[in-house]
Amino acid sequence: MSGLVREMVHLGFDRLGHHFARVADSDDPVSDMALIGRAYRHNAQANPHLYSVMLGASSLPVFSLSEADRQYGRYTLVSVVACARRCIAAGRFAWSDPELVAHHMWITVHGLCSLELGGYLVDPYDADRCFEAQLTALMVSAGDTPEAAEASVTASLGREKVIDVALAAKAVAAPQNPLDRELDVLGMAASGAGLAEIAAELHLSKGTVRNYLGAIVTKLGARNRLDAVRIATEARVLNQARMCGIDASADGPWSRSPTSVSGADTPCARRSAAHWRELAMATSLSPLAA
Repeated sequence: MSGLVREMVHLGFDRLGHHFARVADSDDPVSDMALIGRAYRHNAQANPHLYSVMLGASSLPVFSLSEADRQYGRYTLVSVVACARRCIAAGRFAWSDPELVAHHMWITVHGLCSLELGGYLVDPYDADRCFEAQLTALMVSAGDTPEAAEASVTASLGREKVIDVALAAKAVAAPQNPLDRELDVLGMAASGAGLAEIAAELHLSKGTVRNYLGAIVTKLGARNRLDAVRIATEARVLNQARMCGIDASADGPWSRSPTSVSGADTPCARRSAAHWRELAMATSLSPLAA
């Protein structure tokens, strides 16, 4: 399990780094800082299955992070520290320690993202309203004036299209880590897809599908495929989208639809309920049909 956790942590922070990299320096460093906060939130929205695990919030006892894992995540703050340093140099922030500023931003925005993903922020204080107010308050708390902070945050909103969820998801859609494909294969197997169907849908050979299934079972420390499905589902890394396959689009077979597949009238969706009843009664998964 430790190997899987490490891969998930690194993959999650790699994707956060992709989002941060989309924020270009401008003449207004406070606007850049606000845009970094927007990038952080967009990453959490685009990767909810990784977000809690990469920050050690999973409730499973086996999901423990090492100091090396945490240091990998802390390194992602380098760009935030650099932006904070520019804000201080410009006389916008009164705080003198850019690393402390970066941690202040991280702690606060993380809190909002966690509440948003948990579904706790609703009208009239929904996530969007709270986030906009929070961004301005954060800049003021670091020493900026309310008027200047509000202007910079508003300017960052006009730049938000560069980190739009759909665009950002497209940038990281093709998995750079085998873990993504292994989970996709396991998800399709959990939905009742046969070996040939998985291979055709994901543009893989049957042998590669078998290899991915074997690898994910080992990484999860599972007894068999059924046990792997249970562990991955409880860990919230095997979501409904994975269990209903991949949205093959013009951008390639690994591009996922950002919309929910709940209630979709697809072969996968129609067979899922019956298949999960069978899984609940089974003691192990039989070999996939060719």
